[in-house]
Amino acid sequence: MLTLIRHRRKSFRVVGDDYGLASDVLLYVPFTDADASTGADGYVLSGGTHTLTTDVFARAGNAVINTDQTKMDSSSTAAYNPAGANSDGWELDSTISAGLEVGTASPLSIQFWFYCSNAGSGTFARLLSWGGYYSSGTGIEFESASGDYDLFKFYEFTGSGGNRRSLGTIQLTANDWNHIYWAFQPSGSSYLGINGTVTETANSYISNFAPTVDLNLLKTPAEADDSAKGYIQEFIVKDTVPYTANFTPSTTPLVVSTVTITDDFDRSDTLLESVATDEGWYWVNGRSSPDTMSVSSNKARVTNANDYTIYYANYSLGTDAEVQTTVTNEYLDRTSAVSVTARYTDYDNRYTVQRSHNSDDFRLYSTVSGTSTEIGTRYTADPSVPYTMKLVCDGDQISVYIGGVLRIGPVTDTSITTGNYVGIGGYNNGGNRIEVDDFVASSL
Repeated sequence: MLTLIRHRRKSFRVVGDDYGLASDVLLYVPFTDADASTGADGYVLSGGTHTLTTDVFARAGNAVINTDQTKMDSSSTAAYNPAGANSDGWELDSTISAGLEVGTASPLSIQFWFYCSNAGSGTFARLLSWGGYYSSGTGIEFESASGDYDLFKFYEFTGSGGNRRSLGTIQLTANDWNHIYWAFQPSGSSYLGINGTVTETANSYISNFAPTVDLNLLKTPAEADDSAKGYIQEFIVKDTVPYTANFTPSTTPLVVSTVTITDDFDRSDTLLESVATDEGWYWVNGRSSPDTMSVSSNKARVTNANDYTIYYANYSLGTDAEVQTTVTNEYLDRTSAVSVTARYTDYDNRYTVQRSHNSDDFRLYSTVSGTSTEIGTRYTADPSVPYTMKLVCDGDQISVYIGGVLRIGPVTDTSITTGNYVGIGGYNNGGNRIEVDDFVASSL
């Protein structure tokens, strides 16, 4: 068995933290999280730098990250709201929401893709609510027109109730993706764009944009009114007005640059899980207590004899990724092993290349629902340490590199098409241990 570890968020070093985002992007939430049990991660601008931040949007009620719909950009996930109740939807973190309240300092724009499922929990289903009918202060609301769930009214508010102006009532395409765009200027026109067709509403209406509640998607704050059924992805907030005339909405995700995560294990000797918060390796379960992986002399190794465990984390690199580690010491005569893993969902679903127990070969496995199947032709060799071991998952092409040379594959395999995480592993069946160094993983 293997000690399996997954990398955790930004507690490791992440190379390329600007993610290629423009300086006017205040918030970007793609809703592509593979594991969003509590919320959805996003890129937040702070101090001039974009940071990938955990749980930017909290899911409320029965809202989930969902893979049912084919997305406008061919990606596999989006925020979904079943709209069975007013409580279903997504709520932006209070601190982040407050940070988007530009007041009189700058313009503000919001754009996103919405799959209109043509249903809601009640008559006035909210697509977006930030301030509005039930809140004091300024704000905006996008709501269905009296139970017509593909016909939406777009309002700006200067107070609660009827203190509002309409930017238009627009027919959306039911059971399809629609691009939604809104922008305002403190001393100028507002703009509403549906599927790239822009309508200008002249003259300033909101002079100081400062909602008193947090931004909600597909629901209202405090469940004050109805929620809309549908899917959202590519949610973008800017402090500029990018469009004042008709445009072609982009179907390319805003973040497409490669992200690399690394760990060189250069820290004091300690059990790996003892530094989980700082260094990012999380224990799941194993044969006994989680004490079988440690950092020793700036290397990672299995600590105890005849033991294994599993570690996991929540840094999503995507399904197409490569992962590498450097093997610096090994004792295969003591039936130890070392591995790297990609496209990991859980211990029962992953690709793994393993330097096998007590043998001079490397084997590539597809593990689906707990059953491991060797794929490709195993590579027989006994390389001298140190050597690198790398696994690459690129679409249906799975490849293994040993010492920087392609040794297995590319193997065409479609048994695993999901799983966004990567890891390293090891097994110690004796007093001697395999040691690894320089963990590096990148999205493709």
